[in-house]
Amino acid sequence: MKVKIRQYGENGILIDWPAVVDAHTHQIILNVNTAIQDTFSEVLIETVITYHTIAVYLKETASVSLCLKQLHAFVKTDIAKMDAVKRVIYIPVCYENHFALDMALVAEKNNLTSNEIIALHTASAYPICFLGFLPGFPYLAGLDKKLHTPRLETPRLQIAAGSVGIGGGQTGIYPSNSPGGWNIIGKTPLELFNVTKNPPNLLKAGDHVQFESISIVAFEKIKSEIKSGAFQLKTTRL
Repeated sequence: MKVKIRQYGENGILIDWPAVVDAHTHQIILNVNTAIQDTFSEVLIETVITYHTIAVYLKETASVSLCLKQLHAFVKTDIAKMDAVKRVIYIPVCYENHFALDMALVAEKNNLTSNEIIALHTASAYPICFLGFLPGFPYLAGLDKKLHTPRLETPRLQIAAGSVGIGGGQTGIYPSNSPGGWNIIGKTPLELFNVTKNPPNLLKAGDHVQFESISIVAFEKIKSEIKSGAFQLKTTRL
């Protein structure tokens, strides 16, 4: 697999993998990203990953040429081949009509019933490739092709935080109130982003998301538990 590594601006480095979206390549990216954060912690400002790149932003005190040499070594060693333990986070979602603004549209375009959509959407865990668009917004891979639905022709000016949607071949969760053009099929009571918490994001790249269907009664109960601090997030390991 050919990987390009080059200086990116005055104090940055860009690592490019082939422009494909697959689990194997993304696991390599996650492993290399972890190694960069561990190795360059003293001179690193941040790393930003996408489906097939890592942007490395360094402090002015860093030697970019030295970091480039080390990064070339990373992608040629077993660092890129390590298997990581993956965290699965269970996200409760209420798919009832009150929250599922576009369920009927998704059903019509894909010749499915609402129950079939819910069953397909909750069938497996989705790997989080990266966070973007909004703080805490997870880009999830692996949506069943039967659920692929074009984005809305006219985006909404306001989508509520926690809304779960489908946009083309992707599914995701809006972490905050925002305009958006994805088809909304449900809502989670969980808070994906809170600037007062450390870390502020509930999710991170490399995690997996498993959606679970809940009733509106359960939705309100979880909201109450979150407010009181009694809610326990359900997670497992792959």
